[in-house]
Amino acid sequence: MSGRISERIVNARNVPDDAIYIHKYNDTVRIPLGNVLAFKAEDKYVVITHVSGTQKEDLSSMTIAEIEEALGTRGMRIHRSVIIMVDKLVKLSKNEAKSHIDGTHLVAVVSKKDDDGEVVSKSFTVSRRYNSVIRKYTKRIRTC
Repeated sequence: MSGRISERIVNARNVPDDAIYIHKYNDTVRIPLGNVLAFKAEDKYVVITHVSGTQKEDLSSMTIAEIEEALGTRGMRIHRSVIIMVDKLVKLSKNEAKSHIDGTHLVAVVSKKDDDGEVVSKSFTVSRRYNSVIRKYTKRIRTC
């Protein structure tokens, strides 16, 4: 992970709870990882979907690989451009897709209540490459 000070994920050794710090206008904003649903790479930025404040998405200049490395087992890559927070995964379902070769694909739904009690949820398509990873994870949860 790069040594950027303006945007980084701080681990529990440095602060009481994990958080990501991002530059937003002239401020540095702290987003607790407990409020983050997912990270999605788009062009040169990563969109952070979260439940903090009124705006539910923010941009980071960190790469998806840097975020994946910093999250460790708390995050799970489900697509080359998407990482979800494993503790926010609420549903995994098959959806029909005419563009997909075999006609179906998996959709992961992440969800959490925001500060006002409203449920914020987002759906992400699981790529075929990561199907086995997420299936192993959900199978392990069911057996626990």
